[in-house]
Amino acid sequence: MSAIEQIKYNKITCTACGRDFHADLTAFDLGKVFNEVIRKTDMPAQPEQKVVFGVELYQIDPAWTSLARLDLKFYYTVRDLCQELGYKMDTTAPTELCLTVKAVKRQLEFLMEIPFSAIQRANRHDVMYNRLYETVRSTYGSPNEIMAEIEKLIRNLATCREDMVILTVPVFIVLDKDIDGNEMASRLQYYVNNEKRELSSRVCPYCGAPMDWLAGYRNEIVIGLAGLPRVGKTAFIASLVHQLRKSGKDDFISIKDNESESLAKFEKEIVAEYEKGNTIYKTEVENADKIPIVYLPLKIGGKEYNFVFVDMPGEIYNGDSKGLDFISNKRAILKSADVGWCFIEPSMIDRRYRNANIEPKEESADRQLSDLIHILNIVYTEKIPASIIVTQSDLIDKNDPQYGLYRPEVNVMDDYLRDNTLDLTKTNEFVGDTKKFVDQMTNFRLSIEEVFDGFSMFAAASYGFDVSNQVILSNNKIYPSIV
Repeated sequence: MSAIEQIKYNKITCTACGRDFHADLTAFDLGKVFNEVIRKTDMPAQPEQKVVFGVELYQIDPAWTSLARLDLKFYYTVRDLCQELGYKMDTTAPTELCLTVKAVKRQLEFLMEIPFSAIQRANRHDVMYNRLYETVRSTYGSPNEIMAEIEKLIRNLATCREDMVILTVPVFIVLDKDIDGNEMASRLQYYVNNEKRELSSRVCPYCGAPMDWLAGYRNEIVIGLAGLPRVGKTAFIASLVHQLRKSGKDDFISIKDNESESLAKFEKEIVAEYEKGNTIYKTEVENADKIPIVYLPLKIGGKEYNFVFVDMPGEIYNGDSKGLDFISNKRAILKSADVGWCFIEPSMIDRRYRNANIEPKEESADRQLSDLIHILNIVYTEKIPASIIVTQSDLIDKNDPQYGLYRPEVNVMDDYLRDNTLDLTKTNEFVGDTKKFVDQMTNFRLSIEEVFDGFSMFAAASYGFDVSNQVILSNNKIYPSIV
C-alpha cells in the first residue's frame, strides 16, 4: 500500500453528493457482501468451520442477522480494508476479511460521531436513536421492526468481546491502471459458499453512490449546464456526441473507445432519437433519475480527459427555493463544476425570435434572466469560466439574416486546425458576431459577469430546423451548426 499511497491519482467528483476525492479513495459497498454472506452461508445447529481457498470460514451466528437488515454504510476504500478488516494486498489469491465486533462498533461511532458507550446508553425515545434510525434504516420491515433490529444489534455489540469474529469472507481486489499507468482498484471479488461473486461498481466513500466505470481513469472536468426550460441543453449535448462520433481516433479531438455506462445509456435513449430528428423528451424535475449525467471520454491533442456533463431541468432556474432544494438533494455535483455552459434562447434577446410552436413564457426576458442569475449566484460561490450558448441560431437567421449565425457548413475544429496551425481567427469572428446579437439585451453582459470568471459566446443550432413543428419533421434531417 505504501507504493500506492505515494502516487498522484486523478480527481473524481461524486455525481450524487458532489464531494471531491482521488481515485485511490474510491470505495466498495461491503455492506452488500456482508449481507449476502449472512443470508446465504449455511447455519447448522452446531457451529462448524469450512475451508475456502485455504481460509477458515466460520458459520454465522443467527444473532447477527441485524447486519443484513440494516444499512450500516460499510463503504470501504482499499486502505480501509487493509487497516480495518485485515486485507492483505496480494495479486495472486483471495485473502480473508474478518468483520469483528470492534469493527461494527467503530462503524456506528463513525456514522453517529459519538462513542459507542453513548449509543449504548440511549433508547428508542432519544433523539440520537431517531438519528440512528434515519441513518441505518433499509427496506426491511416496518419502522418498529427496524428499531427492534437496531436495539438487538446494539445489545449484541455491548455484550460480546470486541475481538469476536462475526463473519469472514474471502476477498480479492482486482486492480487496473489509469492512463498514466497508476494502479487503482476496479472490482472486488468475493466468495460465498465457494461460489464466486463480484462487486463491479465502485462507490463514493462519502455517500455510497455508484460511480461511472470511467471515473478516475483520466483527469476529470465537470461541466454544469444551465438554462431555462426547453432552451435545448440536452439536445445540444446529443448533437455534440453525434458530431464527435464522426471523428476518427487519429483526429485532434475524438471520443475514446473506453466503455462509459452513462454515455452508452445517453446514446441509446437520447442521441438515437436526436439522430432521427425527433424531439428529445423534456427533462422533468420529478424524474431525477432520468436526468442525464454523462461521462464523455475525449482525446484532445494527444491528451485524454473525462468530461462530465451535468444536465439540469430548466425549472430549477425559475428563481424559487425548490430549484435550490433540487440541486442540494439531487445534483450537488453542480456546485463542484469546473466550467459552466449557460444556454439562452433567442427570444430572451428579442421577442421577435420566439418560436411560434412553443407556448410563450409569461415572464419578461429581464425577469427570466434575473431568475437565472439569482440561482447561478447561489450555486457558484466562486466564479468559474463559462460559455454562453445561444440556441436555435437557424431561427435567428430566418427572422434577421444580417447576423449570419446559422453556419452548418462551417466546421469549427477543421478551421481551427487548418494547415496544422491553431488558427482562432474564424472562431473569434463568430464569437464577435454572436456578441453583437446578444448585446441587444443591454444588461445581459453585466449580469453574466457577476457569476462567471470570463466567458465566450457562441450561437448554435442542434437540429437546424424547427423540431417543435410536427408537420415538417418527416422531411428534415439534422443539420447542426457550430456544435
